[in-house]
Amino acid sequence: MTGVPAAQSRSLAREYATTKHACIATGNGFEHATSCNDALRAIAILSAVCGHLDRPGGDLLAAAAVVAAATTAGTASARAAGNATRCAL
Repeated sequence: MTGVPAAQSRSLAREYATTKHACIATGNGFEHATSCNDALRAIAILSAVCGHLDRPGGDLLAAAAVVAAATTAGTASARAAGNATRCAL
């Protein structure tokens, strides 16, 4: 269905699930696809199921980053901070 061999997909899934600090940085390309909502939802679910959500080295909830930035920097900077802090350091 994707053109990626099943063995390669399984290997990548195992590596992501077992890596202590993993983050999927989506960038800005997803919103240009017709199925972007489904893809981003799948990434968020995968991150949560694997335990990589809102932890050091993992994926951050963008809303939390925006709220934190909004309290100190204003709305425009908050949006930029939300986009720039997808992955926790």
